[in-house]
Amino acid sequence: MLTISANVAGGQATAALSGTGAAAGAVVLTPPGVSFGTVTVGGTSAAQNITIANTGGAAVALYGETVAGDFQMATNDCGASLAAGASCTIGMIFAPTVAGIRNGTLSVADSAGTQLASLTGVAASKATDTLSPTSLTFAAQMVGTTSAYQTVFLTNAGDTALTGISVALGAGDFQVVNHCGATLSGHAACTMQVAFAPTAVGVRTGTLVVTDEYGSQSVALSGTAVAVPTVALTPGSLTFPLTIVGARADPQQILVTNAGAGQLTVASVSITGDFTETNSCINQSVTGPYSCGVLVTFAPSAPGTRTGVITVTGSQPGQQGTAILTGTAVSPAAITLTPSTVDFGTLEVGKTSSAQSVSIANTGGVAATLEVPTVSGDYQMTANTCGAALAPGVGCTVYGVDCVCSDGPGCAWRGFECAGLGGGSAGCFDRGWSDASYGLALGAVAELRPDPRRDFERAAECDAGQRGR
Repeated sequence: MLTISANVAGGQATAALSGTGAAAGAVVLTPPGVSFGTVTVGGTSAAQNITIANTGGAAVALYGETVAGDFQMATNDCGASLAAGASCTIGMIFAPTVAGIRNGTLSVADSAGTQLASLTGVAASKATDTLSPTSLTFAAQMVGTTSAYQTVFLTNAGDTALTGISVALGAGDFQVVNHCGATLSGHAACTMQVAFAPTAVGVRTGTLVVTDEYGSQSVALSGTAVAVPTVALTPGSLTFPLTIVGARADPQQILVTNAGAGQLTVASVSITGDFTETNSCINQSVTGPYSCGVLVTFAPSAPGTRTGVITVTGSQPGQQGTAILTGTAVSPAAITLTPSTVDFGTLEVGKTSSAQSVSIANTGGVAATLEVPTVSGDYQMTANTCGAALAPGVGCTVYGVDCVCSDGPGCAWRGFECAGLGGGSAGCFDRGWSDASYGLALGAVAELRPDPRRDFERAAECDAGQRGR
């Protein structure tokens, strides 16, 4: 009732009032807080919705929505007001700019007040692809060999995995062993092992290329290749002069040098055939102008052309040098007498037999040095065609006659010779020349000698003239 008092009839005027009561408008945000999980810095999460609802009995005016922190409104279907019981939706995303735990809020200003929703998320740092070192330099390396490995590191200092990893070598005399997979976890590192394996002398270069999700990086590779230490033998062959079997030729020297570069270490020296060696090379280092020597001696075991090989081997694979050895061997001089026994038969005392000959032949391989033949007993050498030397395969002849003892009749026995010529016998011996041969080696000469097989058992009876044939 509305009553108004005034100086009117009745003193007042009235009006009836009526209406229906309703609750004031009320705004609620659901959910009151949103967690976006982990998102990479620079990335964007999936959208999550926050609902704005008017739970009151009257409409409310919406004045605006604001966001604080690394969060953004992706969608918003709310208008300027919200009727009683109505709702609208805002889609929120997390877009971190700095690594770490990030917090923020969604604020909704309306006629009923200001409503807040908490926002949170974890910002993960991006994967990194740090390559270190960016160049490798190798020390001098022999051609055909492989150096020790050097290491290249790929490091991911980020929170997330590095993806799309591949490793390749560009042109060059290098080798790589890759220990990196296609992905690399956050805060981890992997390695690549690189070796230098030169194929030619000089400065050699190459490139190691590492590719990942961000692109490609490279490591510059370089090394110096040097010639392999090489065994060289000078001279490359030895020829020895004519040498008697069983003797030794004067030694000849072979020099061992390094025909390449670097240090050559001699591991072994071997020799074949009728040759021997002594050396100062084993375990010695041969570098630059320096050398070591091997003395080779020819010691033939059989006649003819004899060959062999000397081999010098270094400590590295493929380090080997050879020299050919040749020598000619001949048999020693050998003298034979033909016949080996000469029997003058029975001869009267005081008589002289007809001459018989003994042929002397050199059946050896070198000349024989002869001394003048000597004759013992009642024999005389009447002629000698032999000189001071007898060439191989050549012969000469010695002629001799028989005489008899001068001790008297009965002393001219067949098969005997007197120890002296002319008067006075010093004793009786077999007058046959047995095993008549000259020894050749080193010029030694064996004289003609009696054959003791034909000696009589009692030489005293020979002197007394009491026994004969």
